[in-house]
Amino acid sequence: MSMAASSTTYWPEHSLLLPGAAAALALALAFEPGPSLAATRPNVLLILTDDQGHGDVGFHQNPKIRTPSIDRLAREGVRFERFHVSPVCSPTRASLMTGRYCYRTGVVDTYLGRSMMFADEVTLAQMLAGGGYRTAIFGKWHLGDNYPMRAMDKGFQESLVLNGGGLAHESLRRFARELMPAFADGARMRDAG
Repeated sequence: MSMAASSTTYWPEHSLLLPGAAAALALALAFEPGPSLAATRPNVLLILTDDQGHGDVGFHQNPKIRTPSIDRLAREGVRFERFHVSPVCSPTRASLMTGRYCYRTGVVDTYLGRSMMFADEVTLAQMLAGGGYRTAIFGKWHLGDNYPMRAMDKGFQESLVLNGGGLAHESLRRFARELMPAFADGARMRDAG
């Protein structure tokens, strides 16, 4: 079933509709109701993929890419079709986690400290946990690696996440070359890869 009716259109191979970070990693948030709620509330599984365009799945009529498992999830589950992404992954994730415009969360980019969500932001995981759900996250978090911004501090009772993110971006290399004198000769950059 679909939350909102919309036409499905195949978007060109290099569509900028849903740009993400360089890594094509999946963020899966698994919510399962506790024992007392299991009979009355549904399980909730939220999947956010990085660097995947609108037309990169079969159910959006892509003539070349076959995604039968994702297509089945789309047919049998609830699809949210009116969420607008940011140009990079962290602001998109912050908006999805909080329901707020990314600038209000403090997350505006993927590097230089601009991917750390404000500690007082309330996440979907915190709201669901408060409602009796068990919460978990597996994959990319990239909204803060230290207390009080880690996934475990933001409502996830179980987490297996990648710390950081965006570490191989050219912008970080440029930052190191231009703004950090110790990297001026490039020796440390070569050693670091």
